[in-house]
Amino acid sequence: MNKNIEPMSILECLTYDYRFERPTFFRLIFRYFFQQALRSVVDYRLARYFQLKGFKFLTVLIQNFSYRSTGAEINTSAIIGPGLKLPHPNGVVIGHGVHIAKNVTIYQQVTLGGKGRKTDVLPRYPVIGENTIIYAGAKIVGAVNVGKNAVVGANSVVTKDVADGETVAGVPARVIKNYF
Repeated sequence: MNKNIEPMSILECLTYDYRFERPTFFRLIFRYFFQQALRSVVDYRLARYFQLKGFKFLTVLIQNFSYRSTGAEINTSAIIGPGLKLPHPNGVVIGHGVHIAKNVTIYQQVTLGGKGRKTDVLPRYPVIGENTIIYAGAKIVGAVNVGKNAVVGANSVVTKDVADGETVAGVPARVIKNYF
């Protein structure tokens, strides 16, 4: 995944996120107010949009509303591709410089965060590949690359790179299955 490329626009991302459903206006409004999974992703995309346009107050307002209503803390500086699924967003923390490709599923209490000081020149945040699943309670810390189609087991602590198609689990995370 190229870190310098901004993903699709907010409308294209939301259309991609719900492409298999028949979204009507009333269904989307209902899901926004009564399903935290949709609300946390939509709030991130709105806050990101306003941040890129320079509206800092709206960005902070949306972030705070989202955190208080869903429990997910997603930094608007993180670059997240379309198709992000947060089935249970409570306790999800996505840090400042995280890059997430499309079609990633993240369960509750997952932390994707940086390691080191802000003055470091080296990258400090994880990069998550396409079609990855990160199960509940996993922690991915530092400049870690998680490959495409990878699976991170529940309560794992990932501090080293994960290759494409690997399943890792444990503290520290070790490869338990390789699909390729």
